[in-house]
Amino acid sequence: MDWRRNLAALWLAEFTAILGFSFAFPFLPLFLHQELHIANGPELRFWTGISASATGFALALTSPIWGRLADRYGRKPMLVRAMVGGGISVGLMGLTQSAL
Repeated sequence: MDWRRNLAALWLAEFTAILGFSFAFPFLPLFLHQELHIANGPELRFWTGISASATGFALALTSPIWGRLADRYGRKPMLVRAMVGGGISVGLMGLTQSAL
């Protein structure tokens, strides 16, 4: 199979996942205010910023580790691990009963 076709499929899957999660960002302050009872003002803006940037920060910290593991064990096992882990995480999100 052509590597360009695999790359396009992987790119589309990642783009779709990132796009799906980013749709929640405009509603994050509303969710934090209504569900977690964070008061409007500086505290709400602070926690909105922390919540929105946590994913990028975690990605920046862990990407070198996963890159080194991919160099050592191969990229395909790491991609499979990431896709399975992401699917399990999203599946477990659907089972939550509360915001906390």
